[in-house]
Amino acid sequence: MSVPSAAASVSSLLTAYNPEDVKPGWLGFSVVMALIVALAVLMRSFAKQLKRVDFDEDADPSAAEPEERSDDR
Repeated sequence: MSVPSAAASVSSLLTAYNPEDVKPGWLGFSVVMALIVALAVLMRSFAKQLKRVDFDEDADPSAAEPEERSDDR
C-alpha cells in the first residue's frame, strides 16, 4: 500500500466518522462503575492497614540490632 492511497483511505474514514454515532453505552458505564467500586474498596482496606501500623517515633534506627536466626529445620 502506497502512502497516497493510505492517506486517501484514512481521510475517507475521517469524513465518514460522526461523533454522534459513537456512544459508550451500558458496558462502558458498568466498567467505569466497577473501577470506582474497586478503588473505594482498596482505599478502605489501605486505611485499615495504616491504622494497624505501630511504630515508635523517638526510636533510634541505628540502635536496632537484627535478630539472629537459627537454621534448625
